[in-house]
Amino acid sequence: MIIPVFIQMLEDPVEHEWMETLYIQHRKLMMSASHYYLSNSQYVEDVVNDSIIRLYEKIDLLRTLDSNALKAYIVTVVRNTAFNYLRKQKSISQHFLYLSDYSAETICADDNVEQTVESRDQLALVRILINGLPEKEQCAIRLKIEGGLEYEEIAEIMNTSPSNVRQLISRARKHIQEALCREEVRA
Repeated sequence: MIIPVFIQMLEDPVEHEWMETLYIQHRKLMMSASHYYLSNSQYVEDVVNDSIIRLYEKIDLLRTLDSNALKAYIVTVVRNTAFNYLRKQKSISQHFLYLSDYSAETICADDNVEQTVESRDQLALVRILINGLPEKEQCAIRLKIEGGLEYEEIAEIMNTSPSNVRQLISRARKHIQEALCREEVRA
């Protein structure tokens, strides 16, 4: 078993020994928790290593926990780290509101230049409108549209309920539609 570099680099021998023991005793738990949330085993180890860093930041708290509470805390940190990793990995280009990359390519391939320019302008406007949404609505709609995540997954990442996520996305779409209607009236 290879001890993570972060633990090996700890200068305080007491902290080094404590973190090494924690890693050895709970490695299987961390690996299985990480693997549960990540389908690609290539990233499981990365999430565990990042979790070790997060756990070290709370070393004083960890030392006070009993065995069951410590295990629960470790799983929570690994889960949150995996979700953060998934959120970063699932973020792709900023094509929103049902305009996938394929749709954008189709728009570009269209023979009607006027319609192509209009569609590109519309897409750019939607991007600007999403950037102007309240932070929670913006996060929820980006995870749904960009990341292709389900309501339950978004709820886990945002630490809220799936029904709240549905409401945030509904509000975001409504705000965008209202703004688009206002833009059409101006034009």
